[in-house]
Amino acid sequence: MISWWTIYWILSLDSINNLLCLGVSVCFAATIIILLWVLFFHVTACHPEEIKYANIFLEKWHRVTLKIILPVAISLMLAAAFLPSSAQMAMIYVIPKISNSTFAKTIPAKLEVLANKELDDLIKGSGK
Repeated sequence: MISWWTIYWILSLDSINNLLCLGVSVCFAATIIILLWVLFFHVTACHPEEIKYANIFLEKWHRVTLKIILPVAISLMLAAAFLPSSAQMAMIYVIPKISNSTFAKTIPAKLEVLANKELDDLIKGSGK
């Protein structure tokens, strides 16, 4: 028996994938904004002391970008890439459960013949 909770999560996989992709976009946007901000701060420095602070600032944000933001973005990207869609998960998990259930095995033969006939008609109709 498939629980309601399982069905809910299977149907929510597309939304979860969209959130992961949004997280990747935010991480890359943050990286670009930080790098542009640091570059602007470094370019506008005129005096030697300002250049020293700009270099410290650049080093700090460079570490933040490389050690925090990019690994998070890559992790989110990998999770989004390998997360199946709702349709894929239904094919992997739900359809075998339904087809192997006792209900599916008790379907009368005439109903099965009728279903096959309708499927054949549907396939022939879509080929026109």
